[in-house]
Amino acid sequence: MPANTKIIRVNIEKDDISSLIKLKITDTLLEVRETLEQISTIRMNDNLLFLDSDSFEIPRKNETDYRLADLITNDNTIYLINRKYPINDFKSKLQLEYGRTLNPNNSKIIIADKKAFVINNIESTYPDETSCDEEVNIISKKSWENKIDSFLNAGAEMMNFGSVGINFSITQNKSQQVEKAFSCKYTKVPKMVLKFDKMEPTKEFVKDVREAIKSNDREKFKEIYKKFGQFVPTKVILGGIVYDMTEGESNEYSEQKNLKIEPKIGINTGIPGAELNIEPGINLDKSNTKSTNEEKKRRSLLGGEPQDLENFDKKEWISSLSDHETWKCIEFQNPINIFQLLDDSLRKEVYEFFGKKILYSGVMKYDHQLDYGERHIVSLPLQGKICKIIENEDAKCNVFATIVCDDKKKNDFFNYQIYHPKNENPRLIIHCYQRKQNSQKPHNLKIGFMIIGYDVDFNNCILNDDGIKLDVHDKVYLNSNNQNNQNLAHEFEFDFNFDDVNSFLGIPVLSELNDSILIGHYFFKKENKIAAMLFSYNLNKNKYVELPNLRFQVLTISGHSRTTCGKISFKKRLMGWGRYIDIEDIEKCLVEKYTPKYISVYSENCGPVFLKQKKKEIKLKHADCKCKGACSFCKNRASENNVKCTYFVSNTSDESKSHHKSVF
Repeated sequence: MPANTKIIRVNIEKDDISSLIKLKITDTLLEVRETLEQISTIRMNDNLLFLDSDSFEIPRKNETDYRLADLITNDNTIYLINRKYPINDFKSKLQLEYGRTLNPNNSKIIIADKKAFVINNIESTYPDETSCDEEVNIISKKSWENKIDSFLNAGAEMMNFGSVGINFSITQNKSQQVEKAFSCKYTKVPKMVLKFDKMEPTKEFVKDVREAIKSNDREKFKEIYKKFGQFVPTKVILGGIVYDMTEGESNEYSEQKNLKIEPKIGINTGIPGAELNIEPGINLDKSNTKSTNEEKKRRSLLGGEPQDLENFDKKEWISSLSDHETWKCIEFQNPINIFQLLDDSLRKEVYEFFGKKILYSGVMKYDHQLDYGERHIVSLPLQGKICKIIENEDAKCNVFATIVCDDKKKNDFFNYQIYHPKNENPRLIIHCYQRKQNSQKPHNLKIGFMIIGYDVDFNNCILNDDGIKLDVHDKVYLNSNNQNNQNLAHEFEFDFNFDDVNSFLGIPVLSELNDSILIGHYFFKKENKIAAMLFSYNLNKNKYVELPNLRFQVLTISGHSRTTCGKISFKKRLMGWGRYIDIEDIEKCLVEKYTPKYISVYSENCGPVFLKQKKKEIKLKHADCKCKGACSFCKNRASENNVKCTYFVSNTSDESKSHHKSVF
């Protein structure tokens, strides 16, 4: 063994770990560190520091000033210790107790001006990986918006890409869509993971929330967002990141509405980083595009000692991250809305203040043969978070549905009800009425559904509030089981004024299955209130019968926006018979076409009538009653001259995109 080499006992203080290792006593501590990094029993990392002969920690940056011989004790032992980080100092230095606000039009995240909460407990751990190299591609604004939404709903992490911001400006182009494409290669060096627990709102934040509720002014809450931030990450990763951004241009052609997306890159001032919500290694857009212009490249750093970017020394930069003073927030995870910091009582006041919202909506295809009198129970594609929200009684969820028939069959229509037994997920009951009761080919149906309730988790950002107010009204009907009861219809009167709402629609909800019964309804004006007349038709008996036990729920739509809801009259055909509504008359003001419309009949007295929604029109339909003129409906046939349809279109482009689902 060379004279400068000895068997040294390496002991880690307080961890009861020691090992005998052959080391050169003439090596600097930095060289010794590199040797120990290869020893599995020691697991040398940046968190372990050498202790000098007086048991003081030797800073990483001073390790080149010491040699191993300076530390060896009389029994040939050196001591290491896990360093203690000033966790509480991170709170103030990195502004961890401040909310943050996302702007969907660019990549900026702004730290709020005022402290919104106090973190009473921080759990610190060390990451499993020491560094990683990844690449992401940022193709379109839509992809960016989707990833923002995924992050805010705790579905993805958010990388902090430093001081380079990407702004999306949109211009029209008749024949071509041109977008800037960005490819980003980066090296991420995580040093510490912080998890926050026992967070309490500040008195100033609570005071402002109470005053906003008392004022009954939604704009006050937007001011709160600006002052205290929109969301709070409950987990952050500290360390450093270096990335190389390549900017190119892609050409895409479209026959529909074309947009020219021109991201503009610039250095943000006064903002500690432009944080992009991108999962490492995932292309955010599946478009097959090719670069058509000269690429532009740039490099940026976040964390570590400042470097000459033109002569960048990655090894030196990574080494500088051994000093915790150079760490930055490089990734945010598990965010919560700023209002989730409030206690249960005040949080409830906030979400009830904003009323019910569309928490989830979907469109699914259903291609099945439906014979006369046959009942189909359809499971809605609900899974994950929305199921827990439905189970949450505080959310007070309601389900609404609609059906569009895409085939060309005549003499039939579809009736549907919500089937929602206690402690089960809601489903849809579908019946088919056919005048010619014979087997047919499968029907091509498109089912639209939406879950409406209180946004108890504040997943739908109130900053994007479109002015629409949704309310749900419930009425319960209990069957009398009286065989002599000749009352085939039941009237419900509601406590909202006709002039206060833009539109309204209803749907029956069953908790128990019954025979093959169609349930219909129509609304009418009663003084200045709205009432609904409900009736039912038995497909086996081919006549109108008393209603089964049910709950009838009515959705009212009010507020500033009238583009997605309203009332429209049926038109008489110029040739042929029957009345209809041209779907184009509804869609002319809509951004998204060909989406299912939620509809109900509105008339002063039209009698029992059903609706059939097709791709291009809505028609009135009737069921043939074989009572031989004995029932009240057949004795008093009503006119259809003044029949209207109320409608609502769930505009998914305005909703929280993570809560919209299409199943094809």
